[in-house]
Amino acid sequence: MALNLRGVIPNAAAITSHLPDSVLLIRLKPGNEEGKDMLNESHKRLQAWANGTLPKIYGFDSDIKLWHSPEKPQTIPRIEVLEVEGVSSSSKEICDEISRVCDSLGHHEVRIDVAAGRKEDAAGLARLPAVADRGGGCTVWYTDATSGTSVEIGGGLGENKGAPLSHMTRFWLNGTPILGAKSVLVGERIRGEVLTSVLDSVEEISESTKLAGTYEEREEERKKQVNRLLQDLDDRGIGASKENWGYKFTRREDDKSVGIPKMVFNTTSGYWLERLAALAVIDGWECERVFIGVSLGKPDHEDRMGSLYSVLRKAWGGRHLSRVWSDCRAEGMLPDEFSGLDFLDSKSFNMREYNPPARFRRKNPDCKVIFDDNAEEIGRFADWVRQEWRVLPRGLRDYLTPLCQVRDLDVFAQTTSHCLFIECKLGPESGDKTVGQNKAQIDSIVASSASRGVNYSILAHSFHDIDTWRSGAFDYIVHWSKLRRPEEMLDSVIKSGFPKREWWKKPVDPPSGSTSTVTESVTPTTHFTPEGKVDQGVIGSHPSNSNRRRVGRRGSRGWDGWTPTRHDPPPPTEEVPKGKHYCPECMDSFNSARWLNEHRQETGHSSYKCEECSEILITDRRVVRHSKETGHKTFSGTNCPSERLWVPWDEDPEAQKRLLESGFYDKAIENRWDSGKFCRMLVQETGKEVWKEIYGVVAKNTKASVYFNSVRPGLVLFIQGADGRWYASDPGRGDEKE
Repeated sequence: MALNLRGVIPNAAAITSHLPDSVLLIRLKPGNEEGKDMLNESHKRLQAWANGTLPKIYGFDSDIKLWHSPEKPQTIPRIEVLEVEGVSSSSKEICDEISRVCDSLGHHEVRIDVAAGRKEDAAGLARLPAVADRGGGCTVWYTDATSGTSVEIGGGLGENKGAPLSHMTRFWLNGTPILGAKSVLVGERIRGEVLTSVLDSVEEISESTKLAGTYEEREEERKKQVNRLLQDLDDRGIGASKENWGYKFTRREDDKSVGIPKMVFNTTSGYWLERLAALAVIDGWECERVFIGVSLGKPDHEDRMGSLYSVLRKAWGGRHLSRVWSDCRAEGMLPDEFSGLDFLDSKSFNMREYNPPARFRRKNPDCKVIFDDNAEEIGRFADWVRQEWRVLPRGLRDYLTPLCQVRDLDVFAQTTSHCLFIECKLGPESGDKTVGQNKAQIDSIVASSASRGVNYSILAHSFHDIDTWRSGAFDYIVHWSKLRRPEEMLDSVIKSGFPKREWWKKPVDPPSGSTSTVTESVTPTTHFTPEGKVDQGVIGSHPSNSNRRRVGRRGSRGWDGWTPTRHDPPPPTEEVPKGKHYCPECMDSFNSARWLNEHRQETGHSSYKCEECSEILITDRRVVRHSKETGHKTFSGTNCPSERLWVPWDEDPEAQKRLLESGFYDKAIENRWDSGKFCRMLVQETGKEVWKEIYGVVAKNTKASVYFNSVRPGLVLFIQGADGRWYASDPGRGDEKE
């Protein structure tokens, strides 16, 4: 079979299915150095996987306990490689090599698997003279990488000698090592009447969750909900025992128990939602195990150490750093220069003193913060841990390995037919991220295991009054409880693109004389052929910047003494250059929002002013915070958000047309440029200062991957690789199996 250029999963799936004694990989010479490097990496990973040494080539210590390491094949084959210019031009050479391998092993059965490699190469392999020369001893097969089933082409045979590749193994083969998981739920130990009753009660009570009010008011309501849950389950004959992590529910005559996090119904942090989503999957789907908080790492040791350093040096990493400091001191290997960090001693460590919560800091502005006072020395200690990793005690390295993650997968489950990849958020939109950005997080993880268009990519949330949004055969945005009813979820109607911002809210007619706030429109994920890109309006098709709709901002409604600004800024004068920020009062221009904000703070332009202490406040949020901290209620002035005080570039349709006619996008796809190189080549090809000038991009901080995937689809599709970078691929690939 051909050695696959973009990942070895098709090769590994074929080996797992056929269980051969010997494998001959046909390596087709690539046209550039990048392709050569990719083939080298594919061969190295495939060989290491077959030998059971894949973690070793990723730089993992041999004594580290990896709970989810890749599974090697039942039979370890001998793998040989033949490099040729092309299948058709080298058919005789390939046939001779097949005969040599067969003769050396005394085998007479040859199977040519055409699942890996390009379609034209697969067709060439299927037509090799060896098929005719060896008669019935040589057959052509195709292996489905998802199910692991192999079928004979032109025959009636179908088989699967070995189990299909597990998804943990797929992650490893694609360069994403699994470093650990917070917890693993076993279906047969939990599934039953107790689980169903607990989830019924949680689902019913969650409908009364209040999102409005102060934190204290919402927390008080949450505690009432927990008490209602305990009482309701007690009425159903299910008792609860309080653990340090939450509540354990059991029924006397049933040996199964269900655990619910103690912060269930919380409206500030959504970690509790991960466990509820996992329990919902067990309740509704046939699956053996559900993984919560899967840690995904990078294949390079130094990159993983960089991730670890980033965790330990941050304020929220104090508990982990305390464990490191205490273990190293116990082993007698703690350097004297760090002995003064005794506040990290695990016997007395206090996280509230190390890094007090933000609410506590606001109420006690003069409180002592250990992290802030020792940040520089803490950073040096974290760096020492990174440098001395190899000599740290094994138990400590086992503990720290999951912290080396580059990202995590909230919930993962493998059912009898498909897998579920689930991202959990309190709401479809969270913080400053749109629903599209939140959904893209889980989509990129699905793509990293070569599962796009094959397995379910789900964004689960806690807003009970929102209908299911389905944007593809395997793409969903659902309330967590819908995971309990897969038939209802799977019957939902497929809609185009991502939903509008706050799509679940019914439109309200604005009062007479007021200016309504509109939301951004749905962007269809249509893909065009090269010839159809101009016909369908891909070039020069999006609305002009002056007519583009504004995205509404959620914030304070003000009070008697202050009314937040709700109008657009005045247009810039002709003297303001394109691609610059500007002050709406003096029309000075600035290279960045930071410099504009400093100008506003110094001059008071386009800002609020506290009439009681004269402090300048440049955002609505700062006014609200200032009022809470000081009690001041009277403010004057008007404000325009910085993102609206930016002059977009005019697009250049001629430059876009030249790029299309020159085959620029095809070249980017063929050479698999990452987004950084793609932008540099755009600038080089057109002579522009920045790539956004070509397309008239309206938001200065727009990333190329987001722009070409969502705003201007059809030219090129960016897919995130295992290294975290975004690579150019065929836009039609989003609708195909990877």
